[in-house]
Amino acid sequence: MEQRPSVYVMMSSYNGERFIEEQIDSILTQQGEFDLFLHVRDDHSTDQTKKILESYAKKYSNITWEAGDNLGATLSFMQLIYGAGEFDYYAFSDQDDVWLTDKIQTALDHLCVETKPALYSCKKRIVDSHLNPLMQKDTEPKPGLLNAFFRSNAVSGCSMVYNRDFHKIISQIKFDWQKGFHDGWAYKLAEVFGVNIFDMTPHILYRQHGRNVSGAKAQGWHLFREKAGRLKTFHPDEYRTPSTYARYIVNQEAVPIPSKYYDILMKISMKNHTLRDGIFILRYQSLSKTPLYEYVWIVYRLLMGWY
Repeated sequence: MEQRPSVYVMMSSYNGERFIEEQIDSILTQQGEFDLFLHVRDDHSTDQTKKILESYAKKYSNITWEAGDNLGATLSFMQLIYGAGEFDYYAFSDQDDVWLTDKIQTALDHLCVETKPALYSCKKRIVDSHLNPLMQKDTEPKPGLLNAFFRSNAVSGCSMVYNRDFHKIISQIKFDWQKGFHDGWAYKLAEVFGVNIFDMTPHILYRQHGRNVSGAKAQGWHLFREKAGRLKTFHPDEYRTPSTYARYIVNQEAVPIPSKYYDILMKISMKNHTLRDGIFILRYQSLSKTPLYEYVWIVYRLLMGWY
């Protein structure tokens, strides 16, 4: 009899008493041919979250949890990654969403045919606190190294599932940047060392309730006006995230960098950029021109050295 694949779901919780039970229940009711395990790292909650987690752990043998210091969402998730054991597949989970029953099995159907380190992500159905659909649309990711490093992150950790080969990569490369995001980090690693799989069908209800650590972002002209307003207090260092992410990759020795990406990553990772560097990067690979306002802003940053 063929052994069922194992799926290890990693959740970071913090003062999540309002919605966390609904999310855990949606994880427990996932349908498909796999064995699911849920591990929660509590980031020093001060409400009833820990009691809720203890109650679930006593009731279900496939749920475990740990109490940790307050590290913030990104570093909390990285602790979960570094502490994970051997499984066939891994998934991230927020504490306040609801998964549709086919979320995990759909991801496995995509991942099982991949021979490379692979990261799956799906679109999200954006809802309010009562799970009523909102008019706001989810952003669509674009493939390619430059899109992964320079465009706004269009993939969310709560939708991500990845295979064992990708886990070996993300667990070996040290990432401890408090201003970064674990999902943006994973997205970039997959572009460099493996493959990103984008599913344009929603398999998750992405709840927006005003207290999200990272919620759905403004889009279109709303985003343009938001960025324009921030120019009043503009400082170039605020936009130097691509080079910071790249430095974490080029400064590590655990995983060899593919030769086709080495020169471009070295160029991006530099702390001081010239106009020639920006032109070199733009000539390397096509950068998605949609939406146009974001494309123009990225090109301007590259030519000014603000990355």
